[in-house]
Order: sequence, then structure tokens, then C-alpha cells
Amino acid sequence: TVTIEGPFFVDAGDTVQAQASAASAIAARLEVSELAGQPDGYVLQAADGEFLTDSWTTRYTASGTVVVVPAISICNTHTAALRPQLECVPSGGTQNAARTIWADTLEPGETAIVPGPVMQTGDMIRGICATTNQIAVRISSVKVN
Repeated sequence: TVTIEGPFFVDAGDTVQAQASAASAIAARLEVSELAGQPDGYVLQAADGEFLTDSWTTRYTASGTVVVVPAISICNTHTAALRPQLECVPSGGTQNAARTIWADTLEPGETAIVPGPVMQTGDMIRGICATTNQIAVRISSVKVN
């Protein structure tokens, strides 16, 4: 059994797909809360994915009073196992291992969905991977005005 917990933000026309070998069967259950618009006081955001490089770079900077990052997807698009790292660095702070969001090996084609932090204005999510442009990261966020 594989459980993927969100929430995830999708637009009209987006699809959810699953893939299995010919000998397997897939059963899926989706629990959906549909909003006609954004709730007052909140801004829902889902950024396009970006690839990590071999130097620490900022992938997301919080703007707004409080930003909740409910989900971060990390996907290895390479043919070899890779170990990406993500950290949440507070505004004016420095990187260190205590701020790690993710630092584990992903097998080829593997995707990890991890919960993100609650952030204040200026906080950053930064990432690195020794092999450039093979780890895709997508960050969903809810900005509280």
C-alpha cells in the first residue's frame, strides 16, 4: 500500500495518474475538497517544478504574514539513485542540518511527497543535489494574509 497525503492544489482539467506493471492492479481513493474560489484571507499557490543544481539555491521565499507549505514533491528523473537535500532557512538565518526538510536517497524515477514547514516572511526553502538538473522539486503553499 502506498499512501500519498496532500493537500495538493490542481487546476480544472488537471489529471491524477497512476502506473503499474501489466501484472498489477491499481485501486485509488481520492478525497477532494473543491473550492469555487480562494477562501477570504488565503492565497493558494502551486509553483511549477524546478530542478535542483549542484549549489545551494533558493527554491521558495515566503511572502505574507504566514505561509503554510502543506506539500513538497521531490522527483528523481535520473537513471541513478540521487540524494537531494532541502532546508528551511529562517529570514536572516543560516543553513544547517537542524533545518533539514529532506536529505535522503531517491531511486531512479522515485518521487517523495513530504510535508513542508510553516514559514514567516523572508523564510526560504533552499535545495541542492550533486547531480544537476535531475531532481525536480514542486512546492505548494497557502499564504495567510
